[in-house]
Amino acid sequence: ARLVPERRLSTQLNFYRGRGPEQWYEDVPAFASLRYVGVWPGIDIVFHERDGVVEYDVVVHPGADPLDLTLRCEGADSMRIDGGRLVVATSIGECRFAPPETFEVLTSGDRRLESDYALRGPDEFGFDVEGWSGSGDLVIDPGLAYSTLLGSLGADAAFCAKKTRSKTKTF
Repeated sequence: ARLVPERRLSTQLNFYRGRGPEQWYEDVPAFASLRYVGVWPGIDIVFHERDGVVEYDVVVHPGADPLDLTLRCEGADSMRIDGGRLVVATSIGECRFAPPETFEVLTSGDRRLESDYALRGPDEFGFDVEGWSGSGDLVIDPGLAYSTLLGSLGADAAFCAKKTRSKTKTF
């Protein structure tokens, strides 16, 4: 996949790490979203902020199949669907994802579609979508409803969009 920044913001960032200017970065541009183009053939994933929370949208372009998309929750002890929400249980608590909002982007305007989470393995899920004509981009927008804050005074790291041999991606 190729990372493409979108919608440059007027904000610029500075990072001062270490003791010398060779480790400092000034006037780094900021963007409203980052798009991973071609995570699967014809499928992109767009990361963006909404109400202070980082979210992602899955964009399926005409000719691609949304059933090809399978996401893996690394570190999940179990997963279930509860009232349309995806619930991911981990050793430190649960993450609850709101039911996905799904629509097709058409020249005549966006058309809302019905969609649900679909469990595809003990730590894998995808989406079932009804009524997509395939004429416009399909946008699947799962929202984070609740999660436990993870952090410490030590080093923390997050890894996402890791390519595997199968059609599964790790987030």
